[in-house]
Amino acid sequence: MKKTQNLKAQIAAFLTALFWGYSFTWTTEVLEFFNPMSIIFMRLVIALSLMIPIMLALKMREKVKWKSLWQLALLGFFQPFLYFIFETYGVKLTSSTLSSVIISTIPLLVPVGAFLAFKERLTALNLTGIIISFSGVTLIVLERRLDFEGGYWGVIILFMAVVTAIIYMILLRKLAGSHNVFTINIYQNIFGMFYFLPFFIRDGLPTLLQIEFSTDWLIPLVALAIFGSAAAFILFTYAIGKIGATRAAAYNNLVPVVTAVAAYFKFAEDISFQKMAGIGIVLAGLFLVQRQKELNH
Repeated sequence: MKKTQNLKAQIAAFLTALFWGYSFTWTTEVLEFFNPMSIIFMRLVIALSLMIPIMLALKMREKVKWKSLWQLALLGFFQPFLYFIFETYGVKLTSSTLSSVIISTIPLLVPVGAFLAFKERLTALNLTGIIISFSGVTLIVLERRLDFEGGYWGVIILFMAVVTAIIYMILLRKLAGSHNVFTINIYQNIFGMFYFLPFFIRDGLPTLLQIEFSTDWLIPLVALAIFGSAAAFILFTYAIGKIGATRAAAYNNLVPVVTAVAAYFKFAEDISFQKMAGIGIVLAGLFLVQRQKELNH
C-alpha cells in the first residue's frame, strides 16, 4: 500500500513538472495580448470554475475552521500572488528557457528549508543527486548564450520567485496533512484572485473589453488555467503530502527538459546531442534523489 501511494505521488510530481514545463510556452504566447496581472487573474478564475464543480461532484467539500483561514490566506499570498508576479514578469524580461532554468534551482534550496522546518533528512547522496540533476539542466540551456537582454532585473525577479516558492512549499507541507487537495487549492486560488482583483480592474478589464476575440490568446490562456493552475497544483499538493517537500521539489529539474522538448515541437528548436546528454543527466540525478530517500525508509 505504501509503495503504491509512493508511486502515485511520484507520478503526480512528474505530471506537475510536465504541466509547469509547458506553461512557459503558453505564458509567452498570452503575454503578446495581456499584461502579467491580467493573465494571472483570468487563469485563476478559469481554474476555480473547474475545480469547484469537480470538488462538489467528488463530494470532497470540507469545512474550514477560522484558525485555518489565515494560513490559507498566507499560502495564497505566496502562491499564486507573489510567485506568479515574479515568474510572469521574469519570463517577460528574459526568455522562457532562461526562466525555466532559474526556476529549476528550487530543488537545490528546498532540502535546506525542509530540514530547518521539518527536520527532513538531508544526506550527501540526496544533495549529490540534486546537484547532478541541475548540472544536466545547465547542459540543456548553455549550448547557446543565455538571453540577458533588458538587464539583470529579470534574473533577480526570477530568483525572488524561487525564494517565494520555497516558503510556499514549507507552508503547503504544514497544511497538506489537515486538509484535502481541493480545499487547499481552491482556497489559495480564491485568496489569490482577490489579491489580484484590483490590478485586473485597473489594467486587465479595459483590455479584455476591447481586445478582439481570438483563439491565439484564448487557447493558451485556458491551457494555463487547466494544466498550469488547476491540475498542476492539485497534483503537487498531493505529492508533497505523500513524499515530502524534498522529493516532490526534485521533479522541478524536469521543467527545463519539458520546456526544451516543447520548444522543439512548437518552435522547431533543435535538440542537439548536448541537450540529450543534459536530459539524461537530469533523469539520473532525479533517480538518485528518489532512490536515496527510499533506502532511508
